Amino acid sequence: MENKTMTNTDTIIKKILDKELHFHFTKSSGHGGQNVNKRNTKAELYFNIHDSEHLTEDQKQRLIELA
Repeated sequence: MENKTMTNTDTIIKKILDKELHFHFTKSSGHGGQNVNKRNTKAELYFNIHDSEHLTEDQKQRLIELA
């Protein structure tokens, strides 16, 4: 039987997902057919690296460098 316990990394990712990621859905722009701009199909994800409680300072700096 497989052990299904969460690793430390899994736990950190779940905490970040629950507390620190914010989604916003809006109408997308661009070409379309009959249903153009009638549905909230554009998804935006917000994550404030500086305010994260679950990343170390080194991890925050690395993400900033990659952005």
